[in-house]
Formats: sequence, structure tokens, C-alpha cells
Amino acid sequence: MSSRPRLHRALPAVACYLAVLLILLFAVRTRADASDPLKIRWVAPLDCPRGDFDRELTSLLGDTPPPAQAEVDVSALPFGPRRYHLSLRLMAADQPATRELELASCADVRHAAALLIATALQDANGRPPPTAAGSGLQLRLGAVGDALSLPAISGGPEIGIAWRMNGLRLGIEGRYLLAREASDDDSQIRTDVDLLAGSLAGAYVFPLGSVAVGPTLAVELGRLGATARGEQARDGGALWVSALVGGRVELPLNGTFGLVLAAQLCLPLRRPSFSLAAEQPFYETSRLGLRLAIGMNIQLEDKRTAGTGQ
Repeated sequence: MSSRPRLHRALPAVACYLAVLLILLFAVRTRADASDPLKIRWVAPLDCPRGDFDRELTSLLGDTPPPAQAEVDVSALPFGPRRYHLSLRLMAADQPATRELELASCADVRHAAALLIATALQDANGRPPPTAAGSGLQLRLGAVGDALSLPAISGGPEIGIAWRMNGLRLGIEGRYLLAREASDDDSQIRTDVDLLAGSLAGAYVFPLGSVAVGPTLAVELGRLGATARGEQARDGGALWVSALVGGRVELPLNGTFGLVLAAQLCLPLRRPSFSLAAEQPFYETSRLGLRLAIGMNIQLEDKRTAGTGQ
């Protein structure tokens, strides 16, 4: 079986996959920009940039919905040698709040501003004040669809568990792709091919408005099974090893549950083929596969890594 026709058939699917991924990322970015009700103005000398202030604030807020509209003015001015005077004014729900502090470094300014803003917003919503970025175990239950890895489009269940620490995700996943039929018109062979696999996966997501977006990377190991039907019925299988490269979007629903969407390219590190006796292979896996997955994230535990609330 020649791989060139299969590769040619794959090109439109690859182009469609990339187009959908770009449209999804653009839509997420547009939605995040349009829906972000928190406006922050940062005024400080050049030697005190905004830096990672936004990431720390997003981590401290967690899934707390901000008020319909909130405006924050952060002013950090030099006050003597190696001293900064922080003046913070927050207007949320028509209730102004002002805080002033003297701090020793710009890093202290960024941390204090993020903590004060998050505390004020969570207090306004009746939530306990933040203590630090969260970490813990995360269970994912979902479904995955695949194109080109098997003889035809397939799908099946997927499960995973990961350690979450801020934006980092490290875990293991398992999935099963339902059998699809491979056929050879010359020999009238009909074979069902399925895939049972697990993977070591990593991801890092960045907050983007109400969602988090980031790249993913995984190494997948499993068994590609084949069951021939007809006069030469028999079972067989082959080792499956592939790399999965793509991205994911996480949408928190509350403190426990959230939706996750993932799109990945599947790159087989070896390409199993199936044949009967000494005959030519009647099926060979593709050079490239496409994966789309949707699932529900469930936070099994949530630990705080640093700091205390006041």
C-alpha cells in the first residue's frame, strides 16, 4: 500500500485543522479582550515595570468573578533610596477603596498590589481572601476524536490525572480509539484496527481573560490491535509509539469543575503495517494523525503554596 495517496488525502485535513485552531485562538482572544471588566492603570518609573504582576493577580483571583466593572490605579513612586511609595485606588461597584504602603523593592510593589487588588475583589464577592497560587491533583474525563491514525475517523473515551501547579500540568492519560475497518480489494481482506494507549503529558497554560491557553506535549505508548475477518480470520497487534504536539484551552466553571478543549498533531515514531503470511502489507499507518479532545476537569484537592490572608 503506497503512503503517497494517503499523504495527499491528509493535506486538506491538516490545512483544515490549522485553520480551525487559528480561528479558535482568535475567538478566545477576542472574547477575553471584550469580556474583561477589570481595567488597571500602572504608573511607575522605568526601573519598576509591570512584569509578572498580571500573572500573579490572575493566579490569586482564581475563579472569582470580578464585579461588572472595576477600575484600579496603581502608582509606585520612588521614596528615598531603594524605597517605593505604593498608592492603590480601586473603584468597584461604585465603592472606592484606597491603600498606601511604603515598600523596599519593585518586586514587593508588584506582589503587594496584586494581593491587595485580589483581596478587595474577593471581599466584594463575599469570598475568603486569597493566600497564594494553587496546586493539587486534577482529574480529567472526556472523549477524543482521531483522524488519520486509524483507517478511518474514530473516537473513544479518554481519562487523565495531572498534578497542577499554577500554569503547569504534568500527568498521565489513557485513551481507547474504537476499531475501524481496513480493507484490501485484491485479497478481499477485512481487518478491524483499534488503539489502546497511554501517555505521559505536560502542558503550560497562560491566563487570557476568563480562560487559560497554552501548548501541550506528550509521548504516547500503546498497542495497535488488528482482527482479520473472513477465511483467514486471526488476531494480531503491533507496538504504537507517537509524539503528541498541540495546544489546549481551559475554561473554569467554578472552583471544582472546568471544561478543557485540546487539539494535537499525532506524529508516529514508528509506523506499524499489517499483512497475512508473506503477502504485501494491506494496511500501514499514516505519517500524521489529528486529535481533538473535549473533557471535564475536576479538582481533587487544592493546596496553597505560599502566603497568608489577612
